[in-house]
Amino acid sequence: ICGGTGITPAYQVIKAVLKDPADTTVCHLLYANQTPDDILLRSDLDGWARDYPDRFKVHYTVDRVPEGQTWTHSTGFICEDMIR
Repeated sequence: ICGGTGITPAYQVIKAVLKDPADTTVCHLLYANQTPDDILLRSDLDGWARDYPDRFKVHYTVDRVPEGQTWTHSTGFICEDMIR
């Protein structure tokens, strides 16, 4: 579970895990931000989810979506349902 710039340590761990073909660790990331535009490293995270579908899952949630912007992920604070 990460929020905003707190992604940095998790990013480093996930990158090391995925880079090692002998490591079978499965990572799930729940990442919260203010708006979709605030999501740091999104292209890397989405790429990993695409390239390692059995080893990495990412779930985004934002506090608000700017008017006119399309958003297909969660909105609101991290809650128990997101963690399950």
